[in-house]
Amino acid sequence: MTLSASELLLVAEEIRELSAGARVQKIGQPDDDRIVVRLFREGDELALLLVADQTYPRAHFVAEPGPNPRTPPPFCESLRARLMPGKLFDVTVRKGDRVLILAFDVLVEGLVVRRTLYAELFGRRPNLVLVDEHGKILSALFETHDGGRPIAPDLVYEPPGAAPQKSLTTQTPWSGFGPDFRPDGLRGGALSRA
Repeated sequence: MTLSASELLLVAEEIRELSAGARVQKIGQPDDDRIVVRLFREGDELALLLVADQTYPRAHFVAEPGPNPRTPPPFCESLRARLMPGKLFDVTVRKGDRVLILAFDVLVEGLVVRRTLYAELFGRRPNLVLVDEHGKILSALFETHDGGRPIAPDLVYEPPGAAPQKSLTTQTPWSGFGPDFRPDGLRGGALSRA
């Protein structure tokens, strides 16, 4: 099940609630299409999973981050080099779309700079793209050099096109979680556990 834009908005609120201001402790890449950012705040360690899988793209906290390969893949190495030492500053969602935006404040040569990780959690090729404070792409999980929106280092990051307008339906958010699931009032990581 793919998260809708409204569901992703609730996930972003949970991530922000639990980890805004958290220090980036570790970054791993247990599989080709997923990243785990381990965050430390107020004595708690949280593992944020970002999955750019074509079938089930998603973002949420996990209890077990999973094993990492002995040699980190290039994207994982890039994230480690460019987000550490750093802190998660804010978590938002691109309005009306399934793009999770994670803003980090990173110490670079004695100065704090903003780095942004865009988790594009939709379409035929979900992706994770790291961008510097000027909008330049530093690295991407999946680089693309063709089509209308190339994604590669040193190019300026262009957000995906406007989300298509969907007709109104009777389907409510979270319908894929079953009839008894109610997201109202979920706090403290309950949404990720669900």
